[in-house]
Amino acid sequence: MCFLIGRIHTWSHRPITLLTNEELLGEILWTGKIIQQVTGVFPTYFRPPVGDIDERTRAVIQSVGLKIVVWNQDSSDWFFSTIPPQNNFTEAQEIAKFKFWIAHPSEAGTMQEGNTNGFISLQHDLFNRSANMAVPTLQLVQKAGYHVMPVGHCIGDEGSWYVSWEDTNSTVLYSKPTTTTTRPTVPVATLDPANSDAETEDMNTFAVDTAVVSHHSQAVLSRRITEWILLIFLAL
Repeated sequence: MCFLIGRIHTWSHRPITLLTNEELLGEILWTGKIIQQVTGVFPTYFRPPVGDIDERTRAVIQSVGLKIVVWNQDSSDWFFSTIPPQNNFTEAQEIAKFKFWIAHPSEAGTMQEGNTNGFISLQHDLFNRSANMAVPTLQLVQKAGYHVMPVGHCIGDEGSWYVSWEDTNSTVLYSKPTTTTTRPTVPVATLDPANSDAETEDMNTFAVDTAVVSHHSQAVLSRRITEWILLIFLAL
């Protein structure tokens, strides 16, 4: 099974319908460039935070060549982002959700009515308890006869998973915020299973500091942003 590197999910994780066109473009391009700096590729897929999207934001996203992919089943593993988990959510409840989807595909609430061929599940790998559920849920769907695959294969989109960006010099697309956002301290998923329960990351203060990113020439990227904004307004 091949692996799909990333999808753009915005920088600040704010509901995108609350953003202006320019703010949304900044979130998209900033995140994409960071992914490119780390992995070498710029993803073409976009997943809106909390599934929030409307016709205006859809037009903005598609105007820059991104493909919108939204989950149709929520595992609710994001409840594990706090201690204790929100709504007292447990691993057994997440397993029960998968069992229901498998046993009752026509009743599972897929966004495309009549589609009983499979589902795209919303799951997170940031925290230990949610990341640890990947193996048992994967085993469940495979045992039921489902073939797990990257979303590009699932939607029949072969060969265009990434954008080739030749203009490697970019600029800060977001001005430096002066505020901070507080987050709870929770166990963060690690690459070392032996130490996964012991290792945590202090996320109490998350400063969005864009100054750490290199600020090179912006000529090509700035021109593209301007063109995209004009196209958006023309389309609307």
